Amino acid sequence: MEIESSKTAVFVEAIQALAKEQCDKIDRETEELRKQRIDAMQESAKARYDAYTEYETARINAEFNREISKLTETSRGQLTQQRSEIFDRVFAAVDEKLRAFVQTPAYRDLLLASAKKLASVLSGDAVTLYLRPADKAFEEDIKKEFSVAPAVAYSDEIRLGGIRAEGARAEQLFDDTLDARLEARKAQFLTESGLSIEG
Repeated sequence: MEIESSKTAVFVEAIQALAKEQCDKIDRETEELRKQRIDAMQESAKARYDAYTEYETARINAEFNREISKLTETSRGQLTQQRSEIFDRVFAAVDEKLRAFVQTPAYRDLLLASAKKLASVLSGDAVTLYLRPADKAFEEDIKKEFSVAPAVAYSDEIRLGGIRAEGARAEQLFDDTLDARLEARKAQFLTESGLSIEG
């Protein structure tokens, strides 16, 4: 009986050793499987986090760009309005000063200097001069500057004063009016004054 007991003990020990070995193998496989799943979950979580971060960053950037664009547009509109107000005030004052100037003897001198300049350019040609109706009093003095007496017409288009001349040839059109000079100064004023709005 003792032999049988001893065999049974050896058999039980062998089974227990085999069982322990199997348990250790299952533990190792379980640990490996657990590690693989944790790694996969971490990778998946990182990918989701990266995608979410990228999405949120793009959304925030787009929102920020929209806000900047809106603010830029608002600022540009305000600047344009202020520029327009300054421009209007400056040229209303210039217009007022020019209207006062044409009432002075210096205006007559300006007209005669303009007529002399136009006569030198259009000498010998049939010329038509255009004046504003208020300058009728200067007509005879202006005509004297030309070797051939020019025809004179009056134009309501000349608001401030000066002379517009037209030669016999179609390309000979000279505008030496205060109106034309003022318009030329308006464009020049915007660039020289620093009031231009860059894009």
